[in-house]
Amino acid sequence: MTAAGEPKEIPNEVWIEILSSGELSYYDLKRVRGVSKTFKAIYELVIFDETLFRGKPESKLAQGTRIKLHPTLWDDNSGFIGEDLHQFWAGSWEDEAKQWEIAKLACASEFATYPPVHTIYLKLGGDETVKNANGVTVKDVIEGIAAAWGKKAYFDVQDPVDSDGESVELMSFAEELSMHDHQFWEGWEDPKLSKKGGVILKPHWYGS
Repeated sequence: MTAAGEPKEIPNEVWIEILSSGELSYYDLKRVRGVSKTFKAIYELVIFDETLFRGKPESKLAQGTRIKLHPTLWDDNSGFIGEDLHQFWAGSWEDEAKQWEIAKLACASEFATYPPVHTIYLKLGGDETVKNANGVTVKDVIEGIAAAWGKKAYFDVQDPVDSDGESVELMSFAEELSMHDHQFWEGWEDPKLSKKGGVILKPHWYGS
C-alpha cells in the first residue's frame, strides 16, 4: 500500500510477463484489451501476434512450421457446409441467440492462420484456392468455402444425358453431400503445409 492507503500500481513489465505466460487464449486476450488503456497498449505488443493471428504474411514457410488455424474457424461449434456466407456462424448449437455470422464479426478481417500466408488450398466439395497478397483472412476462407461448396458438377454419371435422353441436372457439392448419411460438419484436420508454399485445409470425414 502507498502512504495514502492506495494499492501500489503493478509495473507494466509484470503485467506483460503475466499476460504472455501462455495461459491466456485468443478470447482471453480480446477481453483483457478492454480492461484499461494500459492493457490495450500491452495487447498491441508483437509478443502476442501468434495468439492474436497478426504478423507479416509469409510467401513460403519452412517445412516443419506449426500452423495454427484461427479459433473462429477451428471452433467445434462452427459449421462450414453451405453455399452462402450467412450459413457460416460461430457460437452455440443450442442457443440461436448466441450464434453470430462470422462474416459480420470484427475477427473476419484477421488472418486465418498463424503464421499468416498468401495462399490456402481448400480440399472440400469442389477444391478452391484462396489467395490474398496481403495475407489470407478469415473472411477470405469462408468466401472460398462457400465457392467450393457451390460448384456444380455431374455426380455418379459419365454422360450428362440419361438413358431416356433427358439432361441430367447439375448439382452443387453441398446439394450432393445432403443426399448422403454422412453430411454433418466434424471440423478440420490439422492444417498442413503445401509444397507450393501455402497451407492445405481439409475437413474430417463428415458425421452422420
